[in-house]
This record gives sequence, structure tokens and C-alpha cells, in this order.
Amino acid sequence: MSASLRTKRTREKERMPLERGVGKCENNHTGSFGYPTRPAEPYPFCHKCGKPMVWTCPNCQSPLPDDSSELLEARFCRYCGTPYFENGEPSAAPG
Repeated sequence: MSASLRTKRTREKERMPLERGVGKCENNHTGSFGYPTRPAEPYPFCHKCGKPMVWTCPNCQSPLPDDSSELLEARFCRYCGTPYFENGEPSAAPG
């Protein structure tokens, strides 16, 4: 994907709020919002450990992968390469 197309998509995503999405915390616990039986809005903290949840890339605001296995493995944004967490690694395996 060209850099200009990535930039255009990023700008489009910044203008549109997420209606539903998936996220994870630093301990790699996953969550979702906007789906049936799930909270309507993103929640700020993990319900399992209390760590802050990440719903979008901190740099380009692209959503995290919605495929569950890809989400668990994802450490960096697939659009800009920014780590989702400070050290680029979730701190623990889910559990």
C-alpha cells in the first residue's frame, strides 16, 4: 500500500468515530464494544486486570485487527508500525 493511500485512509478514519471494535490491554486481555451483548462504547480499563485498554493505534488511530488470533499476536500497527504499548510487547499471556 502506498504511503499516500495509507495517509488518506488514516485521515478518513480520524473523522469517523468507531461504531464497534475490538481492543486489548497491556496484559493481552481482549475486549469489544458495539456488538450485540457488548457495551455500546469503548471502556477505558480492562475488566480482568484494570490496565488501560487500547482500541486504536496511538499514532494513526487505525482500529486494531478484528480477527481474534491476529489481535492476540498484534504488537504493532499494520498501517504505521507504531507499537500499541510502550515497549512493543504485551506484558503477559492472556489468562
